[in-house]
Amino acid sequence: MMISLDAASAVALPFVRNIALARIIAPDQFGLAITLALAAGVSELVTDIGITNSAMRQGNKDSQNALPTLHTIVLVRACLVGLILAVSGVPLAHLFGVPEAAVSFSALGLAAVIRGFSHLEPQRLLRDFVYTPNTVSKTSEQIVWTAVTIGTAFVVNDYRCMLFGIIAGAAANMILTRFYSREPWRLGWSHGIAREALVFGAPLIPNGVALAFTSMGDRFLIGSFLGLTPLAYYSASSTAGFMPRGVILRMLGMVNMPMFLRYGRHGVVSSRIIDYWGITLSAVAAAYSIAFLCFGPWAIRVVFGEQYAPDQTLITCIALSAYLKYMITLPQPLALVFGETKLILASTIISSLALVCGAVAVVFYQKLSMFVFGVAVGELITVLWIISISIKTYGFAPRLTWCVALFPVMVLGLAHAMTTNIAINAFAVRTEIFLFTALLLLAGYIGVWKAARLPWITEIMHILRANGKASSVQA
Repeated sequence: MMISLDAASAVALPFVRNIALARIIAPDQFGLAITLALAAGVSELVTDIGITNSAMRQGNKDSQNALPTLHTIVLVRACLVGLILAVSGVPLAHLFGVPEAAVSFSALGLAAVIRGFSHLEPQRLLRDFVYTPNTVSKTSEQIVWTAVTIGTAFVVNDYRCMLFGIIAGAAANMILTRFYSREPWRLGWSHGIAREALVFGAPLIPNGVALAFTSMGDRFLIGSFLGLTPLAYYSASSTAGFMPRGVILRMLGMVNMPMFLRYGRHGVVSSRIIDYWGITLSAVAAAYSIAFLCFGPWAIRVVFGEQYAPDQTLITCIALSAYLKYMITLPQPLALVFGETKLILASTIISSLALVCGAVAVVFYQKLSMFVFGVAVGELITVLWIISISIKTYGFAPRLTWCVALFPVMVLGLAHAMTTNIAINAFAVRTEIFLFTALLLLAGYIGVWKAARLPWITEIMHILRANGKASSVQA
């Protein structure tokens, strides 16, 4: 329950925040507010050295010095991030063409420093399956951030509301982590603990840089190349298109990762569980993308307002990009289960290069839809590489995997051709297109399933039950 609450708040409350700001303040101010949140998020992600994970890993070892040492590292990191943000205020403001916002960008450093005083004991308690302190602290941060941002938006009526919300959220997290901690927050130093934490966290920095570029670089590029108003339009559409992906993947991971662990490396190949995973991932991604392509324009207009209603080309490009983003994660559960994190880092780095394609496209065409299309082209190249590596490394069935990965791309193209000249509010016609393309996808998956001679549902359930009994006997 607590894990679900943590995940839901991390997705739902930023979505609520964006919807409210889109309706309260002007589009250019909304775009600038988004850049403030991005600057804060990038600074945290790029400098993430996994100290929260180190707190869990410490357990009760050297309990007198473990948390104080980690607190010292966190505070030093927070001060460095705060200093970098303070100095970067002017360059960031000029990058987005809003020199008057330099003070606000610099003030983000205050939030970073406040986070440096948070207590790590709620993170350490996760080791003992005590989730409430950590979940309440993180969820409350999002609630306070959202409430203060929306409340101050009515007062100041501009981008500064986001700054106030970020600082208030950081303060709420700091206060609650201390409230839930049994020992006082203090600084200390243990060379052994510090060395272990830094050795563990140092390799995470390149991955954090790549993740930041992949997850937030699109908004920085749009804001700098096209301006803040197009950024606001893109944020409304991309939030609706991309945000649910994290929740869906987390839910799929809760099922497939234990399955991969149970079967083992040889078992996932011999039982063809990995092929079921490939079909499932593709089917979920395709169904989601087709639904967004057909109903996304209508939903965005209803949720964000008439002025944010997108054109069909932009929605199709986002739908295609969303599908490809799902497929990029094809080998990640296996890599996590079998401890091959270098593959995850490689896929993250290569995925980030898709933004280069988007940047090239926007330089030549100066259109928002062309930027997303360029990113999708780069992601398609990444998916081709991912599939090739997955087949070689984990034994995915080659023909089946290529078919289930690429067939939905053609269906998305067909759906775009059918919806290009359809009005946003033509809900009945869009429903018919969705049903037709969904049936086409279903027929394709059934055809691939039969051609690959995979067992049907009853046989799969029999295999799982038999494997479950065997595991119980061994235990």
